[in-house]
Amino acid sequence: MGRSHKLDTGAASSKSFARRRVQKGASELSSEREIAKVARNTQSRVRNGIALFTVLFIVSPMAFFGMQTMHQPITAEAFARQSGHLESILEAAGVGMHQQQQHPQSSHAGEQQQEQQMHEDDAVGQSAHVAAEEHREHELSSEEHIRRQKAYEAKLKWVRKKQKEKEVAKRAAAEAAASASSAEEHGSVQQVQGSSSVVDPDKPRMKCYSTTRHERMCVISPFCFDPRKTHAVVGLPSWKQLECFNLEKKARMKRRNRDAEGFPDDGCMREVFALLREAEFHSASVRVGDGSSVQELGEKEHRDYDSFETMLKSPKTMWLPRGSTWTVMQLAQSANNIAHFAGRASFMFHIAQHAELYDLSHDAATHNVLFAAPFHLDTQFEKRASWLRGFLESVLFPQALSTSSTTAREQLRHGGVHFIAPDKFEHPGMICADTAVVPGFMKARNYVSAYELATAAVNESAISPDFEALRSHVGRTLARRAEESGGNSNGVTLPPRARRKLVYLARPSKRRSFDKDDTAAFESMLREVCDARGFEYVATPTKDLSFEEQVRYVQDAAVAIGFHGANLVNSMFLPANAFLIEIFPYAFTHDMYAQALGAGLRYESYMLTTRVEAQELAEFKGDERACIAKSHDCKVFYRGDRSNHKLASNDLDALRKLLIRAIIEIKDTLPPAA
Repeated sequence: MGRSHKLDTGAASSKSFARRRVQKGASELSSEREIAKVARNTQSRVRNGIALFTVLFIVSPMAFFGMQTMHQPITAEAFARQSGHLESILEAAGVGMHQQQQHPQSSHAGEQQQEQQMHEDDAVGQSAHVAAEEHREHELSSEEHIRRQKAYEAKLKWVRKKQKEKEVAKRAAAEAAASASSAEEHGSVQQVQGSSSVVDPDKPRMKCYSTTRHERMCVISPFCFDPRKTHAVVGLPSWKQLECFNLEKKARMKRRNRDAEGFPDDGCMREVFALLREAEFHSASVRVGDGSSVQELGEKEHRDYDSFETMLKSPKTMWLPRGSTWTVMQLAQSANNIAHFAGRASFMFHIAQHAELYDLSHDAATHNVLFAAPFHLDTQFEKRASWLRGFLESVLFPQALSTSSTTAREQLRHGGVHFIAPDKFEHPGMICADTAVVPGFMKARNYVSAYELATAAVNESAISPDFEALRSHVGRTLARRAEESGGNSNGVTLPPRARRKLVYLARPSKRRSFDKDDTAAFESMLREVCDARGFEYVATPTKDLSFEEQVRYVQDAAVAIGFHGANLVNSMFLPANAFLIEIFPYAFTHDMYAQALGAGLRYESYMLTTRVEAQELAEFKGDERACIAKSHDCKVFYRGDRSNHKLASNDLDALRKLLIRAIIEIKDTLPPAA
């Protein structure tokens, strides 16, 4: 009865107040049309106000004291009217609509009282409130309206933010629970969403190494990258967690200088970004401490997260199997060229062969490998005959190579070698590894020299141990392929020794070659020399060959000759001490094979003499070297990409003499002629 009496008192007071206000406000209304218009706009406001009053009164006795302020603008009422989220606001304030259901009888009584009062005063009360509201609006200043509107919007924004945070937290918790359950089913802790790195924070998180030719690699813990944006992110608690080393002779790693406080020098930071650029990341950022960052690559930094730690814990971040080391290779379009790809894969092979130099376990660099490659390049690794696939199998031997690319993140839960085509891969965000090996590429060689790797003093021309190891891997790979195809390798897994054989490494296209007549004259000269010296002559077909076929053409040849280009990459499979002769177009040179790829080969080059002039040559006052160095079109012209080359008679004679000299020099290392 007490509550009902108070409710009646409030309604009577409201009715009395409304009548007083209408008597004063009606005289100020200019037309009945305006009254009707405002009445329609205010009708819902009155009903919402009474309903809100009823709810607040039932929920808390303190609402009784709020009756005295009912004639003032009600912030909650106006906010609920404008936002349409009354229930959300009440829930945020701790007064949910569901609390009405805890007192169904009181709530029902209040509703009946409200409905009865509205029926009684439908005409008078409506007009009264219309007049009172309009009079009140006239009294309020425009600044007050703006202030209150901003307050409403701010509170609405705050409530929505809190609701969104709760939803995100629920989803993160659900995904973390699901991931943990799945990892438990697989018997290992893998891809735990929302987990941070397992790396010891007191140890260096980033170690970068450089050979004497500035071939770089880094071991980073943790490392994250976005394969679609080709963006890499590294987080360091402090610059002290970055260390740089230089490979010196006798397999010694020398740490770069640090200042008195233990911070690395500027050269170390430049090495880091040089490596990330060589690793085909178009943008990269290193975030240090509380969020400050140094950015070198790309026009702007990808700030999808407030901090590095936030990114690591985000449910959108995908973790590779936890606690493991992964080699990450971002491949660009240029990797379709076998020379470019060989430089990258060879460096990965070198790291695996000398893991102790880089503070890695024996098979860390090749046991788990993730390639991110464009779709058309990704398909090359699915073709068994592909040179890219065959060479990669040799580098990773005995690790098996998957026969298809990975499109589902579920497949990455397990270790091994995987390929992802970013446009096809179902995960659109960051991919992170607890520890990642990020290699660059070899520069003008495929093997690090014995001079750098041997623990004792050796001649600078000594054969690299990497050369012998890779040739062994290639031989075993070919033997395994033969057995898989139902053939018989006869137990031969090591490559054969050099014999009296000359191979002409012809190009499969018309680019950078002789025309038909000059090609015939050139091959006739090669046969003539071979016949006179007891050598077998072999020319590689101009059609595409499988990896096995290309290796078998050169693996036992004592001499190889060919035009400059990717076709000479197969010279890396020549036997030790074989002779390589490289032919250059007029005015063009390159040092790619000048050091015989670090394979201990003997090397000579010859430049054609027939002069040609590029259109751009006049801009450089007839200086071909300057033209080639500063103009891309000039370089392409003299490289011979757009035309055949002329073989003059003096070129033919010079090449004959060079070939004979090579055979004489190498014959003592070969078995006698049959």
